[in-house]
Amino acid sequence: MAATLVLSLIAGPGAAAPQRQGVDLRVVVREAVPNPVHVGSSFHLTLVIQNRGTEDAWSPRVRILLPKQLQARTTDVYGGALGGACDGKRRVTCDLGPVDACGINCALPPVEIQLLAAAVKAGTGRIRIVAGSNRKDTRPTDNRKTIRVQVRRGQARADLAVSVEPRGQAVGGIPARFLLAVQNRGPDAADELTVNVDLASGGRFVGSERPDAFPLECVPADESGRAAVCRLSFLPRKRSARALLVAVLAPGTARVTVAAHSAAREPTPSNDVVTIAPTVVPPARTADLGVTVEPPERMTVGEAATYAVKVTNHGPDPATAISAGTVTFLEGADPSPDETKVLSTTGGVCYEEIPLCELDTVRPGETITITASATVSGAGLAHLVGFAKGSDDAYDPGRWEPTPPGHPNGAEAVVVVAAPAAAKHSPAGRIAR
Repeated sequence: MAATLVLSLIAGPGAAAPQRQGVDLRVVVREAVPNPVHVGSSFHLTLVIQNRGTEDAWSPRVRILLPKQLQARTTDVYGGALGGACDGKRRVTCDLGPVDACGINCALPPVEIQLLAAAVKAGTGRIRIVAGSNRKDTRPTDNRKTIRVQVRRGQARADLAVSVEPRGQAVGGIPARFLLAVQNRGPDAADELTVNVDLASGGRFVGSERPDAFPLECVPADESGRAAVCRLSFLPRKRSARALLVAVLAPGTARVTVAAHSAAREPTPSNDVVTIAPTVVPPARTADLGVTVEPPERMTVGEAATYAVKVTNHGPDPATAISAGTVTFLEGADPSPDETKVLSTTGGVCYEEIPLCELDTVRPGETITITASATVSGAGLAHLVGFAKGSDDAYDPGRWEPTPPGHPNGAEAVVVVAAPAAAKHSPAGRIAR
């Protein structure tokens, strides 16, 4: 009693109680469950697991018991030393890797469990969450959480708002980027989100990039590249999904139309469609790169054969920042850089590890020759491929179009590879393509 009184006087009246020794797992709900939710809609439940104790928690386990109104679609674990794995639809069990102790003032990144749940039946129920490990917990009261959820009949509603804006000045024939964003203003999540993008003017979509945590997966809708479709299985309310679309446009006025819809009912459809008409200026420089491959007369299994890749600038302006290379593969097999080596180049620097070169500025009418060797391990048809790509700030007529108006940026030669015993009797093995 006296010792406790002395410690109390030393620490002062505002001091915190001493920390208990051992494991202290805590469950925190980071993303609140929407209430109510509608049958057929989905929502995210995000849990944070921390160990505020003084000892590491080994083999911790988190159990999430869902009521009959809900069913888990996916459950993922992020963070932690070794991550973890979850299983189950109504009774979800997550086995985690070790959760390091981080004390009262925890600065370590937590383990995060993200559950995507679907509402399958009307009614009211409770989500029950329990965390534990193979060690006795010093404060078991914060290992448990109970969340009440109400599921109503009727179609879910998701108010979508679409926007698209060019990232910088669009230049004809040079990749231009457009930031596409879809915001879900709620009140429910948007399931099976689909965004259609149409390019009414000249040009085509050539790719997309993922800018953030809710990326739209975008692919061309047809071979023409004039349309793209972007999808996301689930967009929570009050969140946005984005994509960075890449297009090569013709000079003039472009016209890009974006329309979004989901499985949820849309209360304000006027926000779902937007059209922009950016001005596409002509390119300041044009460098038409062309590639040809000069194959060897014949190839023999296991023996190195020398061939040439020629990169020519057909102008009218200089070509800069050129990456050029080659690769060899046997028909029916995957390309293997290990079988191809660059021996020399008449301009620029080549890598020793991979068959790729960074070329100097190539003047109009100039040709750079890359000499390479290829070794294949089996008989058949060997494909010798050469390719080149210049700087994005110059228009290259043969780079992006499916039927290039300029010279193609890639070329291929096919050579018959003979077995060693038959090589001395075989004729020249080149095949014209």
